Amino acid sequence: GTFAFSHTYNIAPTPGLNIAGFGPLPLPLTERDAKALIDVCELAPFGKAERTIVDKQVRDTWEIDAAKVTFQNPHWEPWFKTVVIPQISQSLGVASISNWELYKLLLYEEGSHFLPHQDTEKCEGMFATAVIVLPSAFEGGQLHLSHSGQEKILDVAGDSGFSTSILGWYTDVRHEVKPIVSGYRLALSFNLMAPTGAPRPSLSRYSKTVAAVRHVLMSWRQNPTALKKLVYLLDHEYSSFGFGNGILKGADAYKVDILRLLAKPCRFKIYFATAKLYIKGDAMAESEEYYEMGEDPEVSFTVENIVDINGSPADFSQDVVGLSHPDDFVPCGLDDREHSKEEYQGYMGNVSLRLVLH
Repeated sequence: GTFAFSHTYNIAPTPGLNIAGFGPLPLPLTERDAKALIDVCELAPFGKAERTIVDKQVRDTWEIDAAKVTFQNPHWEPWFKTVVIPQISQSLGVASISNWELYKLLLYEEGSHFLPHQDTEKCEGMFATAVIVLPSAFEGGQLHLSHSGQEKILDVAGDSGFSTSILGWYTDVRHEVKPIVSGYRLALSFNLMAPTGAPRPSLSRYSKTVAAVRHVLMSWRQNPTALKKLVYLLDHEYSSFGFGNGILKGADAYKVDILRLLAKPCRFKIYFATAKLYIKGDAMAESEEYYEMGEDPEVSFTVENIVDINGSPADFSQDVVGLSHPDDFVPCGLDDREHSKEEYQGYMGNVSLRLVLH
């Protein structure tokens, strides 16, 4: 897993918020309701040494205690348990999240911010924070995070008026909320806990992996005889990378996340592409239902839909890539994997049956 992540859902249930002293709060949040909500909020404090203080120069955010917030939509908690928690577990690389609790409802208005800080462990077993950003249009408010010399920026302002986003990070990650430029950001902050008696998940393994990959990349760069490019085959198949790496699954997301962190400081560029290998030849009948490829098949290889790490089209033509299959591929060539599609051309008079694998 990674030390911090974000994920946006275009379709998600609203929680059906009901707030003591205010009543039901419909979503998406309107400017009128946001201003009225501030009347029942308090300025959010922060910890400094052993003190808890309020200072708008450091933290300018409105909050409502969890005890005053209830969820009236019966579909909200099942969705949170079956969709959000597994997403957090996968992204942070955690085997189990035994419990979670709402900590605060947070409201950010224009100018709201929180200078760099680190979360305190607010309850026994807490190892991470999850923030659910509810439908409410705003601009700005990027979350800047850092850990072990690595940095990330999470920005969920796009389509914020109608989407629901998750942000999650380990408690020992330093982070900063940049000022809201316009609009209102409404969020639910949750504490995430490990199972009772189990060691709390930590970032030590992630840090060691980052250090090891950094060493490999720098050694590669310093070797003048090494390959200038290579292709790493992802574990899963994807139809498109047009919207960045948010669609990556499991180990693919973990590996790309580390490379994203290291690419710029190690002076590497990362691209996604669709690689296709076509193998066409005579079909040799083994039985009435099973055919084998004959000898000397025709082989063709293409690379398509090249995009950068953010999902934007590459700034070079596909002909410039000049990839060689299988020489530039790791850990194996395309023909060492199970083919994704098989086609028969069928009998055509005296012409033999043709088999196409790709």
